Amino acid sequence: MTHNQYELNAHTHITSEQVNITPSSESILAELGIEPTKLKSIKPRWERTQYRAIINWLTKYKPLPEASNLEKVKGLLEVFFHLCEVEDWKRANKIIFTSLNTLTNEELHAQLDTWGYYSQQFDLYIKILGKLNPSLDTIFSNCIGNTYYFRGNYHQAIDYYQQALMLAIKLDDKLRVGEALGNLGNSYSLLGIYDKAFDYQQQSLKLAREIKDVQGEAEVLRDLGAICYFQGDYNQAIDYYQQALTLVRKIDNRQRESEILGNLGSSYYSLENYEQAIDYYQQALGLAQEIGYSRGEGSALGNLGNAYYSQKDYEQAINYQKQSLVLARKIGNKEGEAIALAGLALAYEQSLVIAEEINDQNGKMTALSGLGSAYSLLGDYTQAVDYYKQYLVIAEKIEDNWRQGAVLCNLGENSIKLDQYSQALEHLQKGLQIFIKIGDSPAQAEVLNNLAIVHQKLGNYHLALEYCNQALVIAIQLQLPLAQECQELIKQLENND
Repeated sequence: MTHNQYELNAHTHITSEQVNITPSSESILAELGIEPTKLKSIKPRWERTQYRAIINWLTKYKPLPEASNLEKVKGLLEVFFHLCEVEDWKRANKIIFTSLNTLTNEELHAQLDTWGYYSQQFDLYIKILGKLNPSLDTIFSNCIGNTYYFRGNYHQAIDYYQQALMLAIKLDDKLRVGEALGNLGNSYSLLGIYDKAFDYQQQSLKLAREIKDVQGEAEVLRDLGAICYFQGDYNQAIDYYQQALTLVRKIDNRQRESEILGNLGSSYYSLENYEQAIDYYQQALGLAQEIGYSRGEGSALGNLGNAYYSQKDYEQAINYQKQSLVLARKIGNKEGEAIALAGLALAYEQSLVIAEEINDQNGKMTALSGLGSAYSLLGDYTQAVDYYKQYLVIAEKIEDNWRQGAVLCNLGENSIKLDQYSQALEHLQKGLQIFIKIGDSPAQAEVLNNLAIVHQKLGNYHLALEYCNQALVIAIQLQLPLAQECQELIKQLENND
């Protein structure tokens, strides 16, 4: 085991990107229309000082070989803010959309997203918002919403998506209206307000079809699938994902095709059909590798690791998680790196450090969940409870209802292992109320079954039987594998009662 850990560290220390990932200083100055030879003609003096700083940052700043990704683009970021100081908004806007020489070939603002630097991305958008034209403000408002969304601040994201929606409606920009509606739907989905999420996505779908936006229609169908997935209706999710898959293949959007194949894999994974899940994950992986979609490749590798782990093929699971980790570090995807580390029990602590470093709430929760799961599997239930409680604090802070319910269920299960039945009942009852509120029937069945187990431990066989029967009704109705477990428990309870 020690040898494996050493091997992991030795082979995953890869420089995330080549040092020179920005265009040449000459090409950037030419694009901006700034001529160093005419610097002295700029007046007043304070303004000339700002442009001198711009030229210096572009021509003299050289990041070190071991520089972080953020340090590699520091020159461009400094140029942006100096341009803002002189209110040269058009040139500042050009910096935001400067294409970088990275493996993903993204523009500066999008590359910051890939790397997980949401705070720096936010600083760009908020500085230029309202400075150019309403059309760009629609884009920037949506983008600011995204920075909040990916940091788990869904209410703040909704505020900016609403602003983007109002601007797009005023401009009669139906494409952007649909985009904002879809983003609002995604935010409400993660808040567990599924009725509202579904309504926004339906509006977006109607608009996409009206303007014949096939790409937008496909994305909405995918998002509708996600709502069903979060509600535990995996078969309906699969139906939406299949519709979306047909459309993205029609327009030959291979990146989206890879993503939706991954979504289908996750749906089958949740149905515990691991062979089918692995098949879709392999398709997603092959396509991502074919088109050089590194982020999708990393996601597929991680998902394959999870699927093999569920099949108890731990060697394959570790193999895929290692590949995912190597790739995430290679492209500088901090979020992907944190997720990959979370898939490796020995690396959960490092995953948490990275998530805290970039203040990635979702990354923190992934790491804490993984740590809780790892310690639970190791039989250290006290430590598992500690990590799950930290997870619960974040879930409550960002008002993520589904995650609150899930971690409360985990806390309940580990409390049972510790023979702390009063705490188990408290956690499970809270979790049950949340799942009833958000309409997650499969999760309700799991919690009801756990409540039955607690009452069985307490000798309350009649009450245990009542909870178990409730769980069984749901499990049979939804064709959940849990049904067999419930039936076995009912036999035990009937013998004791």
